[in-house]
Amino acid sequence: GSEMCIRDRLYSMRPRPMTGVHTAQILPGTLLVALLQRSGLGANSYHHQAIRTLIPSLAEMAPSEDGLVEAVYLLNGAFVWGVQWHPEFSFPTDENSRELFSAFGAAASAPGCCSGNA
Repeated sequence: GSEMCIRDRLYSMRPRPMTGVHTAQILPGTLLVALLQRSGLGANSYHHQAIRTLIPSLAEMAPSEDGLVEAVYLLNGAFVWGVQWHPEFSFPTDENSRELFSAFGAAASAPGCCSGNA
C-alpha cells in the first residue's frame, strides 16, 4: 500500500557526545515562533536518528543549520509537539526550554485535554 513503515521515515547518523549547541531556525507562522517570539534558538541535540520525511499530519517548526527537522507539531489543533533537542537538560538555565515545558503544562491542564476526544 501507500503507507510507509516508521523505519522508512527515519535515517540514522552516528551518535556524537552532547557537548554543544547548534542553531535551529524557527519558521515564521509556526506555533513555536508564537510561543518563543524569536526566529532562532540553540538546540542541544545530537542526532543518531532524525526525521527524513514528515507525514501529512505533521508540520515542521524548526530546521537545524544542517537541514534536519528539529521541531514538529500536529496539524489537527491538539497540543502535540516534538523536538529533537533536549529541553529537559537545559531547563535549569534556558528560558526557551522553560517556555516549552510551561506550554506543555498549560495544554495538559486545559479543560478537556486528556479526555481522549482530541
